[in-house]
Amino acid sequence: MEIKKLSHGGSDDLFPTENRLSGRGVALVPHACELGVAGRQPANLKDRAQGLWRGAVDASDLLGAAVCVASTLAGTVKLDCFGSLASCDLEPAALRFLPRVPSESGEEGEREDKLAASLLGLEPSAFRLAGQPGQVLSHDGDLWLVPGASGGFDALLQLRPRHPVVAKPEARCCRVGKHGPMGVMLETWSEVPMVEFPRLLQLMMGRHGSQLSAAKDARSGFLVEEPDEIVVFHCWHRVEGNEAMNSDSISLEQLLWLDVVDSLAETEPCEEELVPAPRIVFADEGVTSRSELLEEEKARTGFEDKEVLPEDAPRLASLSFLKQYVLPEVMKEEVLPRLMPDCAGGGAVVRVFSASLSDAPALASASAAALLASARATPLPATLDDLFADDVDFRVPPPWAAPGAGPAQDPLRLFDLTSVILLNERSGLAMAFHCLQAEDPCAS
Repeated sequence: MEIKKLSHGGSDDLFPTENRLSGRGVALVPHACELGVAGRQPANLKDRAQGLWRGAVDASDLLGAAVCVASTLAGTVKLDCFGSLASCDLEPAALRFLPRVPSESGEEGEREDKLAASLLGLEPSAFRLAGQPGQVLSHDGDLWLVPGASGGFDALLQLRPRHPVVAKPEARCCRVGKHGPMGVMLETWSEVPMVEFPRLLQLMMGRHGSQLSAAKDARSGFLVEEPDEIVVFHCWHRVEGNEAMNSDSISLEQLLWLDVVDSLAETEPCEEELVPAPRIVFADEGVTSRSELLEEEKARTGFEDKEVLPEDAPRLASLSFLKQYVLPEVMKEEVLPRLMPDCAGGGAVVRVFSASLSDAPALASASAAALLASARATPLPATLDDLFADDVDFRVPPPWAAPGAGPAQDPLRLFDLTSVILLNERSGLAMAFHCLQAEDPCAS
């Protein structure tokens, strides 16, 4: 009788190969225990990966092991884009595991840590799955690592699908969770109709209307008039009560990142194309004041002659860009009464966030490269005679490359995005400004 040794609680042959997670130095197999069910990959397009995996990671240190495991999740973990039509696939470098803070785990996290320690035999180092700043992922993930007996690390990975962040059609609401000493405090944030800001709405619609009128102007001399500049304003505020919504909570930074995706989906280049959500770079640029927003400091002390600290330069550049569109009188009369009301105190803190687009990759993946090579190998018709020659047999597919046979192009490859977002957590209001500017394709 042959006796086969079971490793990590079961035989690898019990699970299909497609359910395993493997990559550079990583070999994880599904594992069922008290923490949850054995891990599995999606069974169909509507399904998502979930469960537990256990195995070994060949790395010299903890952070290196966490990076190796994160890179294997590309294709399994995607972006959640607020219901917008957007590309959600992530590159391996976009995912990371961060050391888990005890205040973020709560009682359930402490229970899971104890179970992981009993399974791995040692007190593990716990990590949580994260994307780039602001990104909302399709899964919550936990990783426990302990040193292996023969080098490397023993790993235990748990993936939990998140409820999609889908706003209500009748009232666009999101549930926001704020971590604090007493745990997670839930709030409901809702989008404010821009009719409550008539001058900002006029600015947004006026620019769009001017583009339409220019396109219809026969004296322009152009057959096609494409917009050189697209401006979108959004506003969010905190509402009373915590409505029951079938979605997991997100942070305020994630809410603002989702607003950037949603705003791009409203623009003309992305009307029928996927928003390149993975290209959005979201950044926290610090805090600003009422005097800085209204340029009172410049009038009093001569701001232009004042030395600018390196850490203040990004924030001041964003505010300067915003003031090119929103004049100080509009800011004072329409924005600040809601953003910094008297009840919030004169010293209210307003955080400044920015968003831009990273460089578009030439090819997103090896499959796209293969598709492009195949398209280049397929001949193109040189003349009309090639299409309508006497020997053409219309009963078989033509030998020519079909239009659009190559990899899909980024709809924003010829645009620059500048987003400036002002957030006052005390008054519960966020004002978002997004501007798409067309680049000259002939510029060097």
